Amino acid sequence: MTQLVPSKSLLALAHWRCSTAEMYALVRQSENPFQAWQLFVKRRTHLFKVHGQSPLDPGQQASFRSLIYYPYDPAFRVMGQLDHDVETMELAIDLAGDDLLRLKRIATINFEVPSQRARLSLFWVQGYGRGLFFTLQRSDESIRKL
Repeated sequence: MTQLVPSKSLLALAHWRCSTAEMYALVRQSENPFQAWQLFVKRRTHLFKVHGQSPLDPGQQASFRSLIYYPYDPAFRVMGQLDHDVETMELAIDLAGDDLLRLKRIATINFEVPSQRARLSLFWVQGYGRGLFFTLQRSDESIRKL
């Protein structure tokens, strides 16, 4: 794998997005969860090290070795169930210099991790790029209900 698109251009951003989507597709296609996790770690580390849209600056990329991950634990590999019967909620997230990111909740994802049930809201991105979005963590200071 080599750096195909080195600049911070819009083409580089499109390439980053395609590379990320391809990485997740390959992980989902794997029949071996541990090998899928290894592939994810390898591909994501490579993107951070060489890609023009890496969040690392060139100096950081030059000395970059790897992202830090917890060891693979099959107990935390979860399969979720979508629940479309949810109360509609719209959120706006302030983006520095880019106005607002508007999200509309369209479902929840229900799953279990060791010793507890969990649920995440699944949102539709209403602005540029569109698509699905969920977060594992949020700052209530930057998110407000519409």
